[in-house]
Formats: sequence, C-alpha cells, structure tokens
Amino acid sequence: MKEIAIIKEAIEKAKRLAKEAEALAVSLEVLIEDDVDPDYEKDTAISEKMAAADIEAQDRARANAYNAEMNTITTGELKAKAAEAAHAGCSDAIKARLSELGARKISELQEHEFTDFYSFLENLIKESRDA
Repeated sequence: MKEIAIIKEAIEKAKRLAKEAEALAVSLEVLIEDDVDPDYEKDTAISEKMAAADIEAQDRARANAYNAEMNTITTGELKAKAAEAAHAGCSDAIKARLSELGARKISELQEHEFTDFYSFLENLIKESRDA
C-alpha cells in the first residue's frame, strides 16, 4: 500500500514538474519575442496563476486521499482490537464507550468514529497492561 502511494506521489510530482516546465517555456517565449502583445503577457500571467492554483489543489487532494488511505480502519480491525481489550478485562469500558457513541455494537459505529474508537481501545489495553 505504501509503495503504491509513493509511486502515485512520484507520478504527481512529475506531472507538476511538467506543468511548471511548460509555464517556464511560455515565460521564456515571452522574453525572447521582440513584439510582445501586452494582452498576451497578461493572459500568460493569468494562466500561470491558474496552473499554480491547479497544482496546489491537486497536492491537497492527493494529501487528503493519502491520509484517508493511511488512516482507514476496518470494522474487522476494530472487532479484533475490541476482543483484545475484552481479554484484558475492559468489557465494561468498551460497552460504556459504545453506548456514549449511540451504538450497541461495533458494526453500528459510523465510519468517521472508527479512528477515535480504535485509539480508545488501544489506550484501554495499554492502561490494563500498566495496571
């Protein structure tokens, strides 16, 4: 999974570099032309700003997708971690936390709650080991 993300990131960097090279080429063309239309220069500046904004948007989207991919926890992983916590004597705390979240069982949790609940379970296990 991480290798794929690294390859995707390299591809995006190459695409971004290509866009930047194209913008540089356009800028150089403007510099070497003797008879430059003022509107052309203005349009080029606008195009470069749009390209930069597009690159930033792509970077944000890629970062969000990468974070989502790396932070995705499945119901199965939650159930396994809950079983580990239950074996550590934390069943009552697990039931109480599920109740606080409006769920009777793990499969009723909302996906956006998975990461926090997983951290909660990890802390329970750590606390039971430390006690």
